[in-house]
Amino acid sequence: MKISLKMTGCKNNRYELNKLHEWALANGFEIESDVEADVCLINTCTVTQAADRKTRQMIRATKKANPKIKIVVFGCGARAEKEAYKKMGEISAVLTDPNSVIQYLKYEIPACRQAGEARNPK
Repeated sequence: MKISLKMTGCKNNRYELNKLHEWALANGFEIESDVEADVCLINTCTVTQAADRKTRQMIRATKKANPKIKIVVFGCGARAEKEAYKKMGEISAVLTDPNSVIQYLKYEIPACRQAGEARNPK
């Protein structure tokens, strides 16, 4: 399973994205560009209107570059503007934090589940 990681915002968003990056590599996922990825994880920011606008532009550009990609948003923007993000047709899931992203990848995306099982057989 190939994923890409993106963000807008602050140092906290960078920290959260770095943790997801580490988790993904430790669990057998490949980090790729949007064009090659199956799933794009976007850590959103809502501190300013500019950050909101940049995040929405990033979402649309990502989907345009790869129409088959699943886009998962999380972070303060997704929490504050949950309904607005749910209305965007480009988004597959609106989540709250890195832990919810991990749970989503583990249990909601079949290819992710298979990758994890192959890496950690019972």
